[in-house]
Amino acid sequence: MRSYDVIIAGSGISGLLLGAFLSSELNVLILEKESFVPRNKYWLTDEQCANEHKNLSECIETIYESMDYIAYDGTKATVTGNSILWNTDRLVELLYNIIRKNGGVIETECSIYSIWNEKKNVRVKASNEDFSTRLLIDCMGNSSPLVLAKQTVSIVGRYSVAGAIMETAPDISPIALQNVMLQKKPSYLEVFPRNDNKAYVAMIAPSVREDRTKEIMKHLHFVTTQTDMAEMFLSVDGPPLIGTVPVGIVKKPCLNRVFFFGEAGQCNPSCSATALTRMLYSVKETSKLLSQKIQADTLTKKDLKECCYLSNSRLNRKIQMSFFKQVLKFNSDKFRQLVVEMDKHPDKLVNDLIFSTYRFSPFDIGLLFRRGILGQGIRGGFI
Repeated sequence: MRSYDVIIAGSGISGLLLGAFLSSELNVLILEKESFVPRNKYWLTDEQCANEHKNLSECIETIYESMDYIAYDGTKATVTGNSILWNTDRLVELLYNIIRKNGGVIETECSIYSIWNEKKNVRVKASNEDFSTRLLIDCMGNSSPLVLAKQTVSIVGRYSVAGAIMETAPDISPIALQNVMLQKKPSYLEVFPRNDNKAYVAMIAPSVREDRTKEIMKHLHFVTTQTDMAEMFLSVDGPPLIGTVPVGIVKKPCLNRVFFFGEAGQCNPSCSATALTRMLYSVKETSKLLSQKIQADTLTKKDLKECCYLSNSRLNRKIQMSFFKQVLKFNSDKFRQLVVEMDKHPDKLVNDLIFSTYRFSPFDIGLLFRRGILGQGIRGGFI
């Protein structure tokens, strides 16, 4: 049986990020069930969190000065403010190399199927091996058997995502959300151009229970081949980007010597592509606290709860959930109403709500009494 200070389950971006920081002080093992380290997601953050991690600057793909939100009839809100698109391959490679340089271990094709507590350790069974650790960190996202078996999150709904990297026409503008087709239950196009005349292009759709992946794959094909937008998209370059992102309310922020981070911890529940913002803001403080407590052998469940709320404030979690519940009820006209409202509000407020960096101040008291979708969403954070 092998023993480690920390075992991280999942080598997605949340597992690699936390592993890169923890491995500088602790003995870290990362277990990945697939035969490879996944690179099938794209990430958008605000500029400030990128500025706090200068060592990752080589992984920045491009900086957008604005992004568009567009309704089915062309009504548009252009929201200004620098946003960072990260190069997934470079970011994964850099974090992977940091972990290995620090002496950390990453093992693939190793699926966790059982855990239990023993005094001050956690026993972990993964594939045909047996491990012991002071702390297990769950970064397995929606596939986590712990999240499902222990019911740590109450699922409210989900986002279905279907997309691809596509070769595009030059000089296209980033689209944060566009409801291209008039629908009772809208799907939304995202287009995030890179520096190489390619773009991350995806269709996303919220739902309470159903998996809408097949439906939105058809929508994506239609939009990119048969509409007046088709001239923007030249060809598909690479494997499909397909998945389902659950959105829920955290019921148990941690278990005994088990900490949830990233999607498994619902860091930024209703904006999956921007969740890296919350992880980057919290990872330094989280890893520092965990390292100190593990080295001093004083780690408690209270410490893990404190780390959970470093990843996102209670207020922002509630605001995010309030907006998601509204989005579940949207039709195309309701989304158009939101676009009109966004165009009337300060750009900083809109960006703070998108990236879950909102900080309520006395100057914002008027927002609680505003009508409309944004006002209702913010009020939901105080109920």
